[in-house]
Amino acid sequence: MKMDRFTEQAQDVITASQELVRELRHTQWDVEHIVLAMLEQQEGIIPEVFEKLGVDVQHFANRFRDSLKKTATVSYDSQQIYITPRISQLVDRANAEVRRLRDELIGVDHLLIAVISERHGDT
Repeated sequence: MKMDRFTEQAQDVITASQELVRELRHTQWDVEHIVLAMLEQQEGIIPEVFEKLGVDVQHFANRFRDSLKKTATVSYDSQQIYITPRISQLVDRANAEVRRLRDELIGVDHLLIAVISERHGDT
């Protein structure tokens, strides 16, 4: 994954989501890690948008974290993170959104749209 294709804020989300994988002792990096990283991003646009929509961001983030804690873990620190096919599909959908909007880089807004389109079965 080429990080130079992402905005700085989106790069921060990607990095934070991979740190979550390590923190939670997972071996697979999946879409839920990215969503949680977006929700927990300090001064990020996603928490701001959700709050304006009346969504309790902290509650939502806690539910994602609780769900991720139920995922299988390993007992050792793993340096290798495996990318799930869902991550690749998410990036593909985000890239499609960049092209559709005639933007240059993938931002957190494109990632969120890609997550929502996954949830609704759009590809």
